[in-house]
Order: sequence, then C-alpha cells, then structure tokens
Amino acid sequence: DGYELASYLRGDDRTKLIPIIFVTAAHADEQQMFRGYDVGGIDYIVKPFDPQILLGKVRLFLELDRDREELRLHRDHLDALVAERTAALTAEIKERRATAESLREAQRLARIGNWSYDPARNLLEWSDEMFRIWGLDPADGTLPPEQQLDRVHPEDRPLLDAAVREALGNGTPYELEMRVRRPDGQTATVVTICEPRVNADGRTVLLRGTHQDITLRRRVERVQDLSREVLEILNDPAGFVDSVERVLETVRRGTECDALGIRLQEGEDFPYLARYGFSQGFLLKENSLFAHGPDGDICRWPDGSPCLECACGLVLSGREDPANPHPHLTPGGSWWTNDSTALLAMSEDEDPRFHPRNECIRQGYASVALIPIRGKQRIVGLLQINDKRKEGFSLEMVVALEDMASHIGEALVRMEVEDEYRTVFRRMLDGFALHEIICDATGQPVDYRFLAVNPAFERMTGLKAEAVVGRTVTEVLPHNEPHWVETYGKVALTGQPTHFEQFASELDKHFEVTAFSPRHGRFACIFNDTTERKRGEEERERLQAQLLQSQKLESVGRLAGGVAHDFNNMLQAILGYTEMALESVPPNGPLHEDLQETRKVALRAADLTRQLLAFARKQTVSPKVLDLNVAVEDTLGMLRRLIGENVQLDWVPGPDLWSVKIDPTQVGMVLTNLCVNARDAIVGTGQITIACQNVVIDDAYCASQATATPGEFVVLTVSDDGCGMDEETLSSVFEPFFTTKEVGKGTGLGLATVHGVALQNGGFVHVHSEPGKGTTFRAYLPRHEGEEKPASPARNTQTGDLRGGSETILVAEDEPDILAACGAALGKLGYGTLLASTPDEAIRLARTHAGVVDLLLSDVVMPGMNGHQLAEELQQLHPGIPSIYMSGYAADAIGHDGVIDQGLTFLPKPFSNRELAQVVRATLDERAAEREEQSQ
Repeated sequence: DGYELASYLRGDDRTKLIPIIFVTAAHADEQQMFRGYDVGGIDYIVKPFDPQILLGKVRLFLELDRDREELRLHRDHLDALVAERTAALTAEIKERRATAESLREAQRLARIGNWSYDPARNLLEWSDEMFRIWGLDPADGTLPPEQQLDRVHPEDRPLLDAAVREALGNGTPYELEMRVRRPDGQTATVVTICEPRVNADGRTVLLRGTHQDITLRRRVERVQDLSREVLEILNDPAGFVDSVERVLETVRRGTECDALGIRLQEGEDFPYLARYGFSQGFLLKENSLFAHGPDGDICRWPDGSPCLECACGLVLSGREDPANPHPHLTPGGSWWTNDSTALLAMSEDEDPRFHPRNECIRQGYASVALIPIRGKQRIVGLLQINDKRKEGFSLEMVVALEDMASHIGEALVRMEVEDEYRTVFRRMLDGFALHEIICDATGQPVDYRFLAVNPAFERMTGLKAEAVVGRTVTEVLPHNEPHWVETYGKVALTGQPTHFEQFASELDKHFEVTAFSPRHGRFACIFNDTTERKRGEEERERLQAQLLQSQKLESVGRLAGGVAHDFNNMLQAILGYTEMALESVPPNGPLHEDLQETRKVALRAADLTRQLLAFARKQTVSPKVLDLNVAVEDTLGMLRRLIGENVQLDWVPGPDLWSVKIDPTQVGMVLTNLCVNARDAIVGTGQITIACQNVVIDDAYCASQATATPGEFVVLTVSDDGCGMDEETLSSVFEPFFTTKEVGKGTGLGLATVHGVALQNGGFVHVHSEPGKGTTFRAYLPRHEGEEKPASPARNTQTGDLRGGSETILVAEDEPDILAACGAALGKLGYGTLLASTPDEAIRLARTHAGVVDLLLSDVVMPGMNGHQLAEELQQLHPGIPSIYMSGYAADAIGHDGVIDQGLTFLPKPFSNRELAQVVRATLDERAAEREEQSQ
C-alpha cells in the first residue's frame, strides 16, 4: 500500500528527500494520518478533491523542497568553511606545539636553556631546560635573580658579577664558563652567553641569553685525560692487583661517580677484582654472574659456554644480535643508561638478555655504564660505573670510556704475556741476560750494564742476580776480554744479531751465545754452558788422537815386528859369524879391527830395532819389581860418561819411594834417551837433573792433561837448562822419526821410545819446555801394590869367563844361517847339539835320540808351530826339559803385550855368543839344582 511504498522511498538515500502526499478516497482518521506522517508523508488529500487545490499543494511543496535544498547547500558550504578553518587552526596549533617541543628537545639534547631578564621589572624568565640545568623543579617557578646568583660557585661569582654589570651598564655582551651548585649538592659546569638589547637612548632594556650544561663534556675531557694517566699506571712495573686498584681510583676521581668496579675473568666467571662504593650486600648478590637452572646447576649455551645474567653478562658474552639490536648498546659493545628506573617497566616476555637484575636500580643507581675490556680481540673483563644522578653519561663519554677500557685490556693482556714471559724467563734452561751498552763521547762502546738475568744465568755463571744487576761488566768481571764489548756493542747499535761460541777465561767456561737487540742501545744474550760438551769434544778428540796413535803404533808395531823378525835374524847371523871370526884371527891383525867394526855396526842396528819395538810397545820385556832410586843409581856412571864432562849431572833421589814394576833394561833405555836428548839441547856447559818422587794424580789434573790417568805414580824427572822447545816442536816431540837434529845426527826414535816404554808399563809422559828456559820430562810409572820385594841389581853379564858343558842341546831354528851359527858356538863350548830347521824335525830328533836331551833352544816364530808349542810337545818325550826361547820379535807366543810369561827364559835376537853361552849355562845349572833338590 501507500504506506509501504513511502517507507521504501524514505529508506533509499536516492529518494529519501522526495516530498510525499497521500491521496485517499477513505476518510482519514487521526490514526491513519499519524501513520502517514510516520512513514514520511507531508500532507493528505481526500477524494474527491479539487485539482486546483492539488496543483497548489504540489507547487507549494516543490518550492519548499527547493528552498530547503538551497538552505542545505548553503549550510553545507558554511560547514565546509568552518571545518577548513578549524583544520587550519588545528594544524597551526599542532605545528606550534611541535616547534616548541622540538625547541625544548633540542635544548634538552644540547643541554641548552634560554633565559631573559627585564631590569625594569627585575623579572627573570627561564625555559624548561634552564630548570634542569640548575637542578630545580619548573613547578616551583623561576628563582629571583639574587638567589640565582647565590648558586654560582664562589670562585666564579666575581667574574659573572663583573660581566652582568657591563651588560646592564654599557650593553656589553659576554660569554663565560662558570660552575653552578645544584640543590642536590652536585656541581654543574655551565657556559653562559648574554646578548643585551639596548634602546635608542643607549639604555639596556633587556638581557637575553643561554646557558649550556657542559658538565658531561668536561667529564669526557677528564676521561680522555684519565686514559693517559691510566696508561702511565699500567706501564708502571708494580704488581698486577695494585695497578688495577690504582686504575680504579683514578677513574673514580676523574668521573666523580658514586660506585665503580672492574670485573676480570676467573675461570668461567667474571667476579670483581677491584671495586669502590658498592655495599657489601650488593657485592654478595652481584659478584657472580652465573645463571642457575631450577636444579641449581649453571645454565649453558649450546656451545658449552656459561650463561651470564644481567646486562653485565650481555656485555661480557658479546652475544648482541645484529638483527635485534639493543637500544642501550653502543657499537663498541657498551651498555649504558641515564635512567635505570625506566627499565623496571620492561615486561617479562621481552628478551631476557636485556633484563637487569634490578640490584643497581634498587640501590638507587640511575646512571649505569658497563664497558667491555678487550684484549687481543676478545673480552677479558668489564668496567662498571654507577652514579645515583640521572643523565650521568653521554655517548661521547661512553666512547671515551671504551677507549680507556681498551688501554686497560691491552695492558692486562700485556701483563699476562709478561707474566708468561717471566715464567719462561725463570724456568728456561738457557741462560738469559739483558744489558744496555755504554758508549764514550765518540759513540764507541766501552762497557755494558746488566739489567736483568734469569736463574739459569746464575746457575751457569755462578754470579748472583743481586751482585750483577745494575752493575757494569767491568765492575763484575774486571778482566773481561775487550772483544766481548766490541761484539755486543755492534749488536746493540746496529741491531744485527750474532751467534758464536766463546771461552770466557774469567769464568773458565765455554758458552754458546746468541745475542740480539730488542731496542737500540740494548742487547740480550741467550746462552748455554757448553763446557761439558767442549770437554767431551776435547775428550773425544783426545781419544781419537789416542786411537789414531794406537793405530799408528799398531801399524808401526806390525811393521817393526816384521822388520825385527827378519832383520834381527840377519843381524843374529852377522853377529854370530863375526864373533866366531874374531876368535879365529889374531887380535892385533887388521882383519880383527875390521871385524870389530862390523860387530859394532851390527850392535847399533840391533839397538835401532830395539828402540823401534820399544816405541811400538812390541819390545819383549821381563818386568821386575824395582826401587827406582836404586835402578837410577846403577846407571849414573854410564850416564856421566855418556853426557861428557861439560854437563853437570845432579841426582835427587825420592824419599820413601814406592816400588814400580818394569824391565830394568827399560829404565836404562829411558834414562839414556832423555839424558842424550838433554845433552844435545845444551850448548857449552850446562846442568841435567834426575829426580824421583811419589805423586798422586786426581781427576782435576787429568781434566787438564789429556794423556794423564788418575792414581798413584812414581815420577822419574829429567830436566835440563838447555835451549828449550817451542809449541810446534812440543806437539810432535813423541812422534817416531821426528828430530830437530841435523841429518845423520839422530834417528828420531829416542823420545818416541821413552813414550812407548811409559805406555807399555801403564804410565804416561809429560813434557814442559819454553824456548831459552830448558826442558823437563816427567815419566809417570804406576805404583806396584804387590807384596813382592824389589829385585837386586842385575849382575853384569858382559864380563867373566865363559863356561861350557857336555850336555845335549836341541836347537830349533828355521833360519839355516842362525841354526848353523848357534850349533857352531855351542859346539865350541863342548855341548852336544841336535840341529832342527823345523818343529817337526825337532820332535823327530828328540824322539829318535838315544840319549837325554838336556835343553831346548828354540826360535819363537816358526812355520807350523811356535817355539812355546814345541816346548810343550817335547815335555811329553823328555819331561822337565828346560827351554830357552830366542826371537827377533816374539809377538804374543810366549807372553802378552810383549811381557814374557812368568818362568820362561828369553834371549832376544841378536845376541852375542857370550850372552848365548851365559844364558845356556845358567839355565842348565838351574835345572840341575832343581833335580838335585827333588832327589833329596
């Protein structure tokens, strides 16, 4: 119906303003009219109606609708104008507010406040920042000018008063720095600037200016100054803990903060090493940074490192997440805040790394700075600075503190390294010494001073640190060789290192030294004691020399043995036939004299061979226990004849002389060679002294004398006052065939023979000589410890009648000439002889001989069987048969090392017929006496 249609039209925005007139044939009661008006109708027309009335109403409602639309449009226009103006005013107000806020923020950030003073009204006006700078509450209003001036530091007040008077009186602007005392007792440093406004009459009508709080800037500057002071402390060689505490006190004094501490790593934790201003309760709660789980164990990160709590742990762990940076962290890794109370508002679900443990907040520390201490690119500790004032830090100050902390870290690492170096310094096995070179006015090194030495230096040199450090080498070692100063001076002044081995005569030690310069004018030495090694090398060289000498002796010995065997056999034949020929010619005939010369030559040749064997220690000897005093005295007559009347021979026997065991002929050989050598060294008249004495040789003496051996010795000394010898001659004096005499005047075997005799008997020979001061030879013969009594002097066997006999003698000799000569010589003495040219033939003759064989005279060295083996075979055929062994070189067939076995009779070739006869007769008589004794 019409009502529904009206409701629909009114419900649509496009038709809701269309005027609606209800036309109805029914009588409209009030209820229907109200319903029509409710759904938006503006009038009712009842049928039938007058068309004019209808048209009149339509025109009226249309005009009304147009008027209403115009009125709406005008109202909308007015509303738009009002809204536009309102928006413009709102934007202007907002912009002004933002500008004011920006100004306030700029002043706050720059710590600048502005002020004005009207002198006519005595009115002072401040910006908000001025209140903060002066430590006042804006709600309390601006201070009267007089009270403001009273808060200026007394030392700065006269300067400010003078500046204000000039500004008010003459319009003079000013800028000055002053200190302001705040109500909380703190002092702020302020720069105040004033620009007076002057009227046309030149009278100041207004002062306008700014105050800038530069307290933090001055603190930054002080921190920068502190860095230099901290460096000086850390470079001081004081103890580590003492240095850290001094650093802390310096930082506290410079920053004027309420509390501060230094944490350093101890194991995995970072407790306080030094602190100031923190309460005991604070330290109990905050000293350890470990985070603990519900089970009480230390919490750990996935890499195994411990979780450290609080912002301290965040800084020390260096676990800042670049993707989620913390607003309180600097690029250098420091955590800081000027208002710690704001952190209480952090919710529990925020990153737990950023949560403080609130102890700093509860203790009232508003400003907190946690600065990492780095060394070698790692965090080794933390510098913590707390202050109860807000705005205690600025970024510039924190950066300056980071710079200081880096110095502390570098110093800590350096101290750690130095501590390690000191440990190495103390424990190193090599000696170490640091010195500074001392130069004269021309810059030439003249001395050097000890600066430091390690325990190994003390051990190696025997010099204590307290006795050398601070003193010069000239003071410590007055006789130090100059080349040490020259060598080390070059190292210290050029920086060129050196390495050498040197003998320090004043310390009596060998050292291997490496010297280098750690800085100009200084040098360090690392050295080791090579004395034992050098002695070992010298010992090896000595042993090598001994080995070479031994090999040389062995070679010469083999040569001498070969020569002696064949040469002595030839000499034996020559000597034997010569002696038989001498017996066959008239004594006064010319042939007799020639034969005598031949015999002398043969004897000299035999003596040369004996000396060669003696030098090579291949001489066959029969040692006997002797009293060397007696043995020497027996040779004195012969020696005096030998050296002549121009040389005085003195004899000094030794008291309570020990016995020695040596072949008596060797004593004569030694004395003869030494005395002849001494005689030839004397020009004109002179003196030779022979002496004997007991000596004990210890290891210390052996260390200085390479050929010596420790023990008890009897020393046979022969000294002269002749021409002496130089070092070069002394080095070769015992070598065979070495001689300083003219050609034909000496064989060079005399002293070599003395040396060989001493060695063969377990001794050694030392010689001391200087050109023009004579020579002394000392032959050391070992003391004989046995109970055997010294033998009586040997009887001279070169004189007396020769006795023969009728006994049968078996002669075994592989040289036909010697065999025939021996057979003839024995035959002339009445003996029966069985002559065999081989051992087998000798055994056959002994077996087939019808009678008794009374004696075996056998060569030692024969083909197939030696003489000693032959004698043992004959004992089976003729028990108890005595034996005489003859040889030009017996080797080891009848003894060892040239020493004849006990009980054997030996006749060295070449021998004379007289010696043969005497030895044969003595042996047969000794055997006859034994048989007679056995038969009784």
